[in-house]
Amino acid sequence: MKILSKAVSLTLVALIIFTLTSTNNSNTYACLNLSSNNRKVVNAAVIFFRTDDPYTMRVFESLENIEKENQNKIKFTFFDPKNNISVQNEMLDSVVRGNYDLVILYLSNKKENVVADVINRVKSKNIPLILLNIPQNIVSKVSNLYNNVAFITPDSKKAGVAQGKIIADLWNSNKMDIDRNGDNILQYILLQGPPDDPQVVNRTKYAISTINDSGIKTQELALINGNWLKELAKDSVDSLLLKYNGQIEAIIANNDAMAIGSIEALQKYGYNTGDKSKSIVVVGIDGLPEAIDLIDKGFMTGTVIQDPNVLAELLYAIGMNLVNNLNPIENTNYEIVNGEIIIPYPYDVYIGKSNN
Repeated sequence: MKILSKAVSLTLVALIIFTLTSTNNSNTYACLNLSSNNRKVVNAAVIFFRTDDPYTMRVFESLENIEKENQNKIKFTFFDPKNNISVQNEMLDSVVRGNYDLVILYLSNKKENVVADVINRVKSKNIPLILLNIPQNIVSKVSNLYNNVAFITPDSKKAGVAQGKIIADLWNSNKMDIDRNGDNILQYILLQGPPDDPQVVNRTKYAISTINDSGIKTQELALINGNWLKELAKDSVDSLLLKYNGQIEAIIANNDAMAIGSIEALQKYGYNTGDKSKSIVVVGIDGLPEAIDLIDKGFMTGTVIQDPNVLAELLYAIGMNLVNNLNPIENTNYEIVNGEIIIPYPYDVYIGKSNN
């Protein structure tokens, strides 16, 4: 009888253990399924100071493609301040009050007090923040304000060097077609973007220094703030063509939009229509499809390519790391230099189908 009683007791214990284990496993599985099904989609606000810029439009398209490929992970909402600081501030206030998990911001005003104010406003809601193209001296002063902000910028020195090399190589191989007055000096005009943008400083500086370092003497006829805009560049070049009456041998533009505007102005006066005897060197940066087309037609000299996918992929990877409380460059090959994450553009050049 005692043996039977012990057997029954052991059987009951075994049944209890099995039941508890089964229940435990079921609960664990249910929790895992619940976590998987309810994983939160990151709601990212993207505010660039202007969205009608052709390159910015291509970056937004790339971000939209990333969203389509990662629909269960991220949703991008794009805001258009129309290059108006007050509107940009209102939009940022709305975003901070809203249901956003990440803010990606390209400011029109990059002064220290403005950048600091933006960081503190976003910090008040503990939202991860990505800031684009803030000057390095400003980054060094504001980066300690918030531990969940990332600063990103391209290595624009490389863009300037690549652009300068296009002109230097052309001069060295075909100097007579460029140096029309035969004075052994390259007379040029330079179309800049906004002077407070670090890209502008480096693109301008290193384009010219690369030409000079190649043994080519240069003379700057005019330095124009074209503010990245095609129409402003077009109007400026129109006036400069009348002022310098045949002296301009090259137009160096900080971006393709301004280079395209230059081509439109040149063609108004019969330049750059396919006749090599009446052609002025025009180079840009971005690799816009319209610029590529003009180069293929022989109307524009060359461009330095900035692949928008490279920037979009970086914004996505850095943003997701910040949202998940990881190091911004965790599980990436990105580099931080002087507190800024470098956008790894390869900066390939395009000078036509037969030359690439």
